[in-house]
Amino acid sequence: MMQVICFLMSIENETMAIVLSTGVVKSLQSTCDASNVVAQLQETLELSEEALENPDPETTRLIRSFAMIAKGENRLDVVEHLRQMTPAGTTGV
Repeated sequence: MMQVICFLMSIENETMAIVLSTGVVKSLQSTCDASNVVAQLQETLELSEEALENPDPETTRLIRSFAMIAKGENRLDVVEHLRQMTPAGTTGV
């Protein structure tokens, strides 16, 4: 059974929950390479490369939420990696 952690976030006057596996959270809190953290995120949220390159509004909110979590964990390398993989303005950070 996969354990998950839920984060509640308020973005653009909208509250949303993002649920991440403990594996993603642990890798975010470790010194794991940024590309590995993002790959785990993609797997957990079932996001394709296409979804990152051309995100719909829901995917954009998910990416922003994760970027805020990464920034809060002082993983600016993960935020930067997300910025490189997504269109300008997607991460919102």
